[in-house]
Formats: sequence, structure tokens, C-alpha cells
Amino acid sequence: MSADRGEETSEARPGAEGRGATEGAVTAVDGVLLDVDDTVLDTRSAMITGAEAGVSAVWPALSAAQAHEVAVAFYQDGGRHFPRFTRGEIDFRTMRHSRLQHAATSLGLPAVPPDAPEAFEDTFRPVFHDAQHVFDDVRPFLDFCREAGVPVGALTNSSAAMTADKLAVVGLSFPVVVTRDTLGYGKPAADVFHHACAQLGTAPERTVYVGDEYEVDVVGSAAAGLIAVWLKRGDQPDGWGSGPAVHAGVVRSLEELPRLLLQRNSPFAARHA
Repeated sequence: MSADRGEETSEARPGAEGRGATEGAVTAVDGVLLDVDDTVLDTRSAMITGAEAGVSAVWPALSAAQAHEVAVAFYQDGGRHFPRFTRGEIDFRTMRHSRLQHAATSLGLPAVPPDAPEAFEDTFRPVFHDAQHVFDDVRPFLDFCREAGVPVGALTNSSAAMTADKLAVVGLSFPVVVTRDTLGYGKPAADVFHHACAQLGTAPERTVYVGDEYEVDVVGSAAAGLIAVWLKRGDQPDGWGSGPAVHAGVVRSLEELPRLLLQRNSPFAARHA
């Protein structure tokens, strides 16, 4: 899930999507950076499945329906503890404990026991591991970029260990993987995007960033000077997120990206010819 801003935008208007939002948006592309969670991997489903198991370990008396409710609240992170982790304000254990406590409190459960983070993680991790799934449009898009000779890297706000495990499970690898742990903080800080571009060997203004979270990924990558593309999968509503239309385009699937990249006079198109 995740980014900071990039220009080279079209005349996109709030809510603009499809052909009108992408035509003419990208004039030069040397590289692509992808968010990982809910862009490359179906993290939402995996997290809720893992959290159901973790919650049941902490509160074994809960029904399956109740455990699911707490798991969804944990994923939604109503207390906004994950952003504090990405900014480097708290460590991973504190972030997870705080998310669990907020979910429990919001649903009227007893206080989280002192050993809850360990019990939760010990149960969560193997289930989360086994629930990893790559979206069907990812590998074809990576093949498209590989054939064009355009490098693709990953930039995520997840931890290095969790990211390495998730990618290994599904058999994906990227020449560049930048996580929250790389600099000690994550998106939407502009220097995180710039560091990822430097590792990829591309200039920010010639690098596309694709992510699903509007503020972190789209506004963040655009502000950092990248070409921001907003990925809105599934039933994510058109109005999700807020702020100016700083993106170069909005897509519902990575299948739509080649059309955006293969623009007339684009070096990307020349390489793919």
C-alpha cells in the first residue's frame, strides 16, 4: 500500500478515469516502481485471514464472526498506528499492539493482555504467510516491462522482513526493493521515493509510481516528482481519497498500464517496438 508526488501529469480532473485520464499523460518513462500491498499482493485478504487466527489466539472465547469483526478493525487501523510506524515514530511491536488494542477497544473487548502481541504474531504469521496471493495482472505486466527493457522496482511501507517473506512465498523478485526499514521511515516522504529511483537508476520525473492509497501513494509520489498512477482495484469507490487530481492516470487494473506507457514519442514505446 503506498507514495509521494510526481509531476508530468495530464490535465486530469477529480474523478477522471480511463482513456481521458491517461492520454498524453506520460511522455517519457525509463522505469516503474510498484507499491506492494494491495497493488502487487492481495494483502487485505491475507491480513484479515491472519488476523482472525491471531485474534482467536488472544480471545479464544470469541465466535468466528466476532473474530472476523476484530480482524477487519485491525486491518482498517482506525487509530492510524501504521502511519506512525512508517514515519519512524514507533517500532513494529508497538504498532501491532496498538492496532490490536484499538480494534479491541472499539468493539468493547477486554484490555489486550501483556503477552497478546506475541500470541497474536505467533498465530498470525504462518496463516498470513500461507494466504499470500499475487493479483492476476501482475506477472503479465512484469513480463511486458521486461520485454521492453524497462526496470521495475518495489517501494513499500511494510517492514523489510515482512516484505521479503511475502515476495518469497509467491515467487516474485525485483531488482530493487525499498521498504520502511531502508531509511527508517517510509512514504510519503519525498526522499524515500527519490532513494528508490536512485536505486532503480532512473530520474524521478521519468519514473512511474503505481499505488492504491491516494494520500500516501498518489499525492506522495506526485509531490516527489514522479509520474503518479492511481490503482483502484475491485470495488474501491471513485471518491476514495481526497485532494487535487495530481495523478497522470487512474486504472482499475495493471492490464491498463501498457496503454498508458506506450504513448507516442515515449522512449518506453520505442524500446517495446
